[in-house]
Amino acid sequence: MRAGILRYTPRYYLVLWFFVAVVMAVWLRAEGLAFLARCAPRLAAAAARHPLAQKLARLLDSAQAALGAR
Repeated sequence: MRAGILRYTPRYYLVLWFFVAVVMAVWLRAEGLAFLARCAPRLAAAAARHPLAQKLARLLDSAQAALGAR
């Protein structure tokens, strides 16, 4: 049997992609939106009004409250 990363099952890849998605969502909220607002204010305003962005903000707020973070 070959050693290395190829022997892992697909569930580990799913966990990795989930972790990457969580990290990207937190980065987007912390720094990405501020950068977008500086570079393209109209696009940032439109993105803030999008229902998916509002749902993501609520989800991150509830996760932050559940974890006790500031």
